[in-house]
Amino acid sequence: MKFIRIQRMAVAGSAAVLVAAGVCPPADAWGPVSRSSMVTAAAHVLGQDPAFTLTRLSRYVTLGADLPQDEFDQLHPLYRVDPVGAIQREMVLLQSMRGGRIDPYYAFRLGSLGRMVADATAPLAAGGNGALRERYYGDVEKAIGRAGLEMEPRKVVDPRPYFSFVQARASSNNQIIEIEYRSGDGFDGIAHAALPADASRSVNAVADVWYTVLTSRAAAFEEPDAAKRDYVLGAIAFYLKHKNSAEAEASYASAQELGLMDINLRKTIGDLFFEHGRYERSIVEYRKILADNPGRRDVIERVARYYEITGDDALKLDKLEAAREAYGKALEADKLHSDAQRKMLNVEAKLYARDERLVAQRTSIEQARALENRAEEAADRRDYARAIALLRDAEARYAEVTDEFPLEAKDASTGRRTMSMRTKEIKQQLIDNSASLSGSSAAYDARQLAGKNTTLGQDALKKMLQSEYTGAVRALGSQMDQAKP
Repeated sequence: MKFIRIQRMAVAGSAAVLVAAGVCPPADAWGPVSRSSMVTAAAHVLGQDPAFTLTRLSRYVTLGADLPQDEFDQLHPLYRVDPVGAIQREMVLLQSMRGGRIDPYYAFRLGSLGRMVADATAPLAAGGNGALRERYYGDVEKAIGRAGLEMEPRKVVDPRPYFSFVQARASSNNQIIEIEYRSGDGFDGIAHAALPADASRSVNAVADVWYTVLTSRAAAFEEPDAAKRDYVLGAIAFYLKHKNSAEAEASYASAQELGLMDINLRKTIGDLFFEHGRYERSIVEYRKILADNPGRRDVIERVARYYEITGDDALKLDKLEAAREAYGKALEADKLHSDAQRKMLNVEAKLYARDERLVAQRTSIEQARALENRAEEAADRRDYARAIALLRDAEARYAEVTDEFPLEAKDASTGRRTMSMRTKEIKQQLIDNSASLSGSSAAYDARQLAGKNTTLGQDALKKMLQSEYTGAVRALGSQMDQAKP
């Protein structure tokens, strides 16, 4: 016989007792820390054999053992009514689904099976006084880390007679434990003394059941295909939850190899991928269904919903054409899809408004360039005041262009810089050529620039004003009108 020492394991969210209120259902036994420790110890014992890989997959085994109660009840609904029957059914299913390797989900199911076995082989598991059971399992939670285990050789078991024998041994001290708890001795009596043997019994039972599953086939019967399909769905959901696409696809391939794939399984698998955001993968399954059943309404609605989601995502990124295309495909898939129709109209309205803004901004750029050309013509005539005014108007047109459209925004930015530089150049030309300016044009230039630009030299302004002063006065009014754009 082999002796090991069980290690106390920290179980997230575990309580010291199984339930908070009075009477525990007979199916519950041990506490979460005790149960998890026993299942993990069994995985360690069995994992020492090179033929098994449970040590490497121990975290998945532990996930199965530590399932929240509602998820455990959903996975094993028969356990509350017939614990041994539920264990036997799970053993047969796992024997039927056993492949060439132990994958993470298989290890997870072994963990949940180990949980059932550990609970079914606990003292007081068959019922009794609920308050006493609660106290006993709470005391075990505190002491389990110091309990030594005595390991027995592994053996293949037949569930019904095996558990009848093991449960009889597990319950042999039930009366004494209850008497001692009622008398006030509590865990200090036989309960404490028998804990190593009781814990060893549960660990050995878990290891024996696993050994049977992993080394033999179901002797009496095979699980029906419906149970195998549920197993495949559970595996794919498990892997999608843990973001393990490779194992999810391996489970899918396994269902095909076992001949389990039918239209309902395919639809449910497609829904699983869809619900986990794997939309493209789900569409692969939906299209296979529609190829044989083109009028299947529930699948059509899912395909349309996929394209609607694609359109919504594109719309969030302001990719209006992509959104319109996606909503169009949604309507192709389901012409009665009212949401897609409404969203298509909304996108069309956004596209129309955007195109109108684009036209307006291009018009502003065209107007700015036209003003720029007129400014150059005025500069060629040495009508500098008019040229500067036109350049300022051109710059204002460029400023109307926003950053919404990259190409137009770039053109407008370049245009504004050009207008600013050209305005400075023309002002300098005005100063440099002031002595040669004549007529009222020069006088008007001086008057305009004197009011708008204080940086010009006073001497230059005087020269301009002195040049043909009399002629400037006569023509001042008409020249001012001509200088305005």
